[in-house]
Amino acid sequence: MVHSIITKVQNSEIDILSLKDIPDDFYEDVDELVNALSSNTSIHTVKFTDDFLGCAYGKDRCTLLEAVSKLPNLQVVTLANSLLRATALTTLVKNAKGLKVLHLKEIVVQGLDRDIDALEAALYQHAFLKDFSMMDCKSPLEGVDLDRVSRAGTAPRGSGGNPAVDVGAVSDNSSAIAA
Repeated sequence: MVHSIITKVQNSEIDILSLKDIPDDFYEDVDELVNALSSNTSIHTVKFTDDFLGCAYGKDRCTLLEAVSKLPNLQVVTLANSLLRATALTTLVKNAKGLKVLHLKEIVVQGLDRDIDALEAALYQHAFLKDFSMMDCKSPLEGVDLDRVSRAGTAPRGSGGNPAVDVGAVSDNSSAIAA
């Protein structure tokens, strides 16, 4: 099943990639999916839910998000049930220039204040993001305020963003596939 998905991704045969409940052996090497994503030109929507990302190693989660961020037609991303580094989310927002919708649900956002600052800035400065939500997201560190990230994601576009934050501070023609 996983090989079939990867082949369809690589051959740009799908518009929507929805992954959840993948067999455990997939997580031993996510490079095959990352390589398939690098050649894809058709995917506009990515949904990683139900522990798909949560079962991957931390570095693999970052690598997957970076590969997703480089999809040329990416417009919609839904991520759920995972630990994610703020830096990986920042990379996603900065690289996905055509991103219009970003939904985060039950995400533990890992990172220091400077990482959260960079994510906030990237959201403020994104030109096309129209729909952003963070539902039941939290930080494992006491005192880290994710509400400001949520506000940044819903700020009016074209307002010039929040000048106090520096984004460079980062240390049925439609076919779908679901797993």
